[in-house]
Amino acid sequence: MRKVVLYSLLSLDGIAEEPSNWVFHADDRLVEHLGHVIASQTAVLLGRGTFDYWVDYWPSSNFEPFASFINTTPKYVFASTTPSVTWASSTFVDTPAVGYVAELNRAEGGDIGIHGSIALAQKVQAGRASG
Repeated sequence: MRKVVLYSLLSLDGIAEEPSNWVFHADDRLVEHLGHVIASQTAVLLGRGTFDYWVDYWPSSNFEPFASFINTTPKYVFASTTPSVTWASSTFVDTPAVGYVAELNRAEGGDIGIHGSIALAQKVQAGRASG
């Protein structure tokens, strides 16, 4: 069974938000850790908010190792409506996340990453805990 791995930036007091332009201020340790986390991932889950926030930046970014990873890895975007913008390797999912992720989890492949998308991570975790 594949692992579902959450990668999120949190403050010590539990605030989960993306610091503005953090990639330009990341030190080598953070970049190395990010590279380690994504090395085993062959699929990514995103919520609609994260997709909308990232789609204008990552497709043209050269911040490595994440840009190559996020632009080529299959992304499953959970959204009730399909956005008007596209991003390579994105599939829009309008069914409940728990069932869809359970099917992905049974398929062959590496880890499944959730990047940002805290509400999506909570839904997936709740479904795994009850199932």
